[in-house]
Parts: sequence; structure tokens; C-alpha cells
Amino acid sequence: MTIKFYLETYGCSLNSADSDIIVGIMTNMDGNRVESIDTANLIILNTCGVKEPTEDRIISRLKKLSSEKAPVIIAGCLPKISLSRIERALPHYAAIIGPQSIESLSDIIPRVIKGETGIIHLYSKDGSKLRWLEGPHNSVICTIPICEGCLGSCAYCAVKFARGPVKSHSKRAIFDAVERCVRSGYKEIRITSQDLGTYGVDIDSNLVEL
Repeated sequence: MTIKFYLETYGCSLNSADSDIIVGIMTNMDGNRVESIDTANLIILNTCGVKEPTEDRIISRLKKLSSEKAPVIIAGCLPKISLSRIERALPHYAAIIGPQSIESLSDIIPRVIKGETGIIHLYSKDGSKLRWLEGPHNSVICTIPICEGCLGSCAYCAVKFARGPVKSHSKRAIFDAVERCVRSGYKEIRITSQDLGTYGVDIDSNLVEL
């Protein structure tokens, strides 16, 4: 069966870059992205949970998706911030993944296609998800995430729950992603993260070296 997936993205530039990675993984599995949810046989919602109004909007969206026949995979930050609320809004979800476990899609998708539901995978696989990065279509700009997470423990922010402590991608992985974007014809490369200034604190490097 050809996978026709509909992808909906909420949140920051890092989440948008994660969606580009999701597209790369799905394309590698011969999936075709569709622009209409009505033609999809798989729905992926890449969520945000940094602000309560955004979280409320996503929960409302999940409730509406409960009437869809296509299986729904919930990705992004919200699963690690408010998992129980997601499960109440959409009890019959196909799978829930976290921002660090995007690569698990390659294992999860075949199970979902076979009809399995209730899969939860919130933690990372080995390897760099950057290798799957595909720049957005109909754009001259490719955004590359260089690290994720933060050093802070701010009481008002949920990023620390969703993304955890700073985890930097290797310079080699970032260079490879840049080269792929250039070969694909992108005219502008942007880098993103929760806090660009923290790049490298965990790998004995820094933004200037990069």
C-alpha cells in the first residue's frame, strides 16, 4: 500500500525543521505527502506545547481528528509535556512520538499500517536525525537544527520537559545537511535551535567553531 500522509505542523522553527525531517523519513519509505487530509491514509500532527493557548488549540484539533478514518500519529513537544491530555482527547491514536524519537517512525509506520494502535515511543534512537532532513518544497530556504534543549529550568517554560538538556548535533552531521541542501538547490541556509548560543556545550565545541 502506498502511504499518503498528511502532515500538520505547529510551533517554532525547530519544530518546522523536525517536520522536514519527518518528510525525509516518509519519503525514504516511499510515502507521498498530500495537501488534503481527505486524500490521506495516514495523518501526522507535529505539535507544540510551549504556550497554553497553542496546547488548547492542538487538543481541540485532536478531538476533531477522532472522527477521521486514517490513523493519527502525534509527534512534537506536546507528548512529553501533556501526554495524559492527548490520550483523553484522542484515545484511539495510532502512535505518539517525542521530538527526540522521530527516527523511530521507520519502525513504527509498518506497525501502524498493519492496524496497530496505542504505540508510544518518546525517547531517542541512536544516530542523528539530521541525516533525514529534506528542505521544504516551494522554498529557497532550508532550515537546519544544530541542537535542541536548553540549559535553563525556568518555571514558566515547558521546553525543558519536551526537549531536555542541550544536545548538539555533530559538526559533521550539520555539514552533511548543509551540503544536501545546497545540492538540492536551496539558496539560503538557516540554522535553528531553542538557544543557538548553547551549541556545543555538550560536545566540547561552540557556535563560533561551527
